[in-house]
Amino acid sequence: MTACTRWARALVIAAVLGGGAPAALESQTRPEPRLIFSIFGGVVNGGNLWDIPAQPFLLVFGPAQWDTIRLRRRLTTAPIAGLNATIYQSSHFGLTAEAVYLGLRIDDDCTLLFQNADVQQRNAQVCNDVTRRVRTVSNVGFTLGAAYRLASRSAVTPYVRAQGGVSMRSSSLIEVAGRYNEVLTNGSVVVRERAVIDDESRTSVTPMLAVAAGVMFAVAPGYHLRAEIRDHLLVLKRLTGPADDRARVTTESFLSHAPALVFGIDIVLERQRGRRY
Repeated sequence: MTACTRWARALVIAAVLGGGAPAALESQTRPEPRLIFSIFGGVVNGGNLWDIPAQPFLLVFGPAQWDTIRLRRRLTTAPIAGLNATIYQSSHFGLTAEAVYLGLRIDDDCTLLFQNADVQQRNAQVCNDVTRRVRTVSNVGFTLGAAYRLASRSAVTPYVRAQGGVSMRSSSLIEVAGRYNEVLTNGSVVVRERAVIDDESRTSVTPMLAVAAGVMFAVAPGYHLRAEIRDHLLVLKRLTGPADDRARVTTESFLSHAPALVFGIDIVLERQRGRRY
């Protein structure tokens, strides 16, 4: 059983307990939060992006000769953090706005399938460097949506939320490059970088959707803790085939899921007082 599955089961149990708790006496009714500001953070996971089983790779010296490499790219676990504001217009229904940072951590795998003779092993060095590199692409999303909660006056309040907006990325999910050491005729060593796959459009703005389910726990007057599972639907790009001799490729857009587990602190900025006799 994965960690996300265990947390999902725990959230469902908490939601059932919170939603099914007997109503308090009217003289002891808790205040009902109406305007909530949240700060949250956690981890987000991705999936496979693309796989090029046979990529021709030109030697950087001598006559035109081609090695063959296999390239695979996937997204691994990365941090997520954000701010959320929700205003409830009734005991159950609310409107929400959110700014979220999603780290898209890239993990590449380069395998040299065929290699021509090269004393300095330049292409092998490039391939090894590609495999060793791990980098994170910053993805910032801005969304609006709706929230629905149960047991709004309870100490345990389950909720669901759906929202949509735009996602902005600062660098490419397509570009691949690696370094190699070249020994010159005078014996000196120069570090060079070589593009395996090039991408001129490094930044992008695309649609984004997100759904979430979680539980808020009242821990002090005006403060909550929350645990939440969520999924982000992102528009990403992937390769449709090998790069040409100038490292140019054709790409296509596709929808990718980015599930996350987050924990947060809520500050209740406005609330409706409970009934009193």
